[in-house]
Amino acid sequence: MSKIKVLIVDNNSATRRLIRRSLRQSGFSNIEVQDAVDGQDALDKFKTFLPHLVLSDWHLTGMNGIEVLQSLNTQYNDVNLAFITSEITTEMRIQAEEDRALFFLDKPFTVDQFKSVLEPYLEE
Repeated sequence: MSKIKVLIVDNNSATRRLIRRSLRQSGFSNIEVQDAVDGQDALDKFKTFLPHLVLSDWHLTGMNGIEVLQSLNTQYNDVNLAFITSEITTEMRIQAEEDRALFFLDKPFTVDQFKSVLEPYLEE
C-alpha cells in the first residue's frame, strides 16, 4: 500500500513539530511527511513530493497561505489544502472556500480535534 503524503507548511518550526507529533498521536499510519518553511518552499516541495494533503498556516513569509493555494490550483488538479492557523476572519474563510480549501483548524488545537478533522482525508 502506498504512503499518504502530507506537506506541512508553517514558518514556525515548533508548530511544524507539533503537527508532526499530532499526526503520530492521532494514530494515522502509512504517512510520509515533509515540511516547508514558507510559501515558495511549499510550491517547490509540492512539485517533487506531490502530497495528497497540504496543511498550511495562513500567515507565511513571502506569500500567504491563500496565495499558495491559488498558485497550486492554477498548476494542479485536485489540490487538497487545509489551513491550520490562529487568526481566522470571515473574509479569510470566504476566500478559502472560493479557492476550495478543505477546512480550517484553529490553533491551538487538541489531538482529538486534529484527528477528527483529518480523518476523512487520511484514511487508508
